[in-house]
Amino acid sequence: MTKPRIFIYGYHGWKNIGAEARLVSMIENIKARVPDAHITASTSHPKNLDYLTIADERAYVNPAFHKRRAAKLIADSDLMILAEGNMLTDEFSPLMVEIFTHAMEEAARQRVPAVGLALDSGTLAPQRHARVTSALDGLDLLTVRIDGAAAALKQLGVTRPIEVTADCALSMSPPTPELCEAMAAQFGFGSARVHAVAPVDFHMWPAKISLIGRREEYLRWPIKATWADGGREKTAQLVSDWARYVRYLLADRETVVPLVVMDPADLRIVEQLRSELAVPDRTPIVDGADLTPHQMSATMFWFDTVTTSRYHALVLPLAHSVPFIALGHDTRTRFIADQFGASDAFIRYDDPQRVEKMIAAHKTVLSDIEQRRTLISAGVRELRQADQRNYDLVAEMLS
Repeated sequence: MTKPRIFIYGYHGWKNIGAEARLVSMIENIKARVPDAHITASTSHPKNLDYLTIADERAYVNPAFHKRRAAKLIADSDLMILAEGNMLTDEFSPLMVEIFTHAMEEAARQRVPAVGLALDSGTLAPQRHARVTSALDGLDLLTVRIDGAAAALKQLGVTRPIEVTADCALSMSPPTPELCEAMAAQFGFGSARVHAVAPVDFHMWPAKISLIGRREEYLRWPIKATWADGGREKTAQLVSDWARYVRYLLADRETVVPLVVMDPADLRIVEQLRSELAVPDRTPIVDGADLTPHQMSATMFWFDTVTTSRYHALVLPLAHSVPFIALGHDTRTRFIADQFGASDAFIRYDDPQRVEKMIAAHKTVLSDIEQRRTLISAGVRELRQADQRNYDLVAEMLS
């Protein structure tokens, strides 16, 4: 029997550490069940996934231009897995919706079995509802990572069965103690309390494709930020608000506040924030572009708390029972806060009292931090069990 050929198509190679943690976990867990599977992972950069030696192949596909390349990779597969969890929203860029809708349609056209694995939901423009819904209904298997996502997709009009599992990143193999120690030394955590923050510039979105523009406007060419409707002024206020919050954290002289970059798009706001704070020795930048998913996880092992607008900056520390405060801009962080019984730790990004509410939430977290750790630990065990269902279903399809 020939080796089953699996093509995992997602937001890989952009140095988005959450997407790559999902990818690592998928490959580890699928290989554990189907050892002879030949797995090809898409990458949007020819070199950025070189560390991923557990994949049999890494296929360069620039999603902005390479639809034919994607179609060929799908055709050469026995199974396509769509691995981008947040593919069903155009809050960031309509390009993402187009890329993955095309992939679903192409798999159906070529009669290649297709799986949407541990997806999520988000805001989708009405003109895309019918096409996206039709594409989702054509999948052979659809799982989502939280109940709220299933409800949202059904409300959108999806009629095919949807199984609720969990986020794949939670089942990535844990970092070794030696790696955890090495990352603590690299960032100078020592015996300090570590209250991390992971900001996102909500106001640069949505992004668009543009072949011409100033370098500083690009997230990565050809994807250009827009800062619509006074976005630059709103970004300046957001940086100022984050600075107020971090100064609250730094009031404890034994505290270090790492500024976490989960996606290269976040580096701009992190650098602005660090410049405004002007205490570089206590605000190290933890840049995912320089780390593998396991190195990032090993760094997060040391966090006492994390305050984040990035979904996976919330999810990855859960593996280490790290309590969180979420300054949320989409449904994902709200859903996960609700799931862990921590609705009091979710604040809307556009709340006019967001700084005061984040400070109050952080104080509440500190006041019962051990209880929260216990609840997170129990919740993660349940979610990991649910995540294993993702790989069991994939293995069944290949048997």
